[in-house]
Amino acid sequence: MTRTGREVKEPYYTIEQADRPPGVVLEGIRIDPSTPLRAEHRPGLLDGVTVLRTEGLVVAGETTTPYRRYDEPAATARPTPVTLIPYFA
Repeated sequence: MTRTGREVKEPYYTIEQADRPPGVVLEGIRIDPSTPLRAEHRPGLLDGVTVLRTEGLVVAGETTTPYRRYDEPAATARPTPVTLIPYFA
C-alpha cells in the first residue's frame, strides 16, 4: 500500500511486434532470464513510461509451433536488442 492507501501492483512488460525489425516474429525471440535488464525512461512514449532494454536472440526459421521434426536441423540464432514496454490492462 502507498501512503495514499492505494494498492501498488507489480508492472507487467511486453514485447510488441511494432518494435521488431522487419521479418522478425515474436515467436522467434528468446530472452535468457539471467541477462540484465536496463530501465530507460521515455518521456515522449505513451505520455511518459519506463521501458526495459535487454539483449535477446532471434531464432532463424522459427515458426509458431514449439515442435520440429527430428530430422530437421536445429535452428541458428543471432543477437538482437529487445525493448519491453509496460502492459496496461
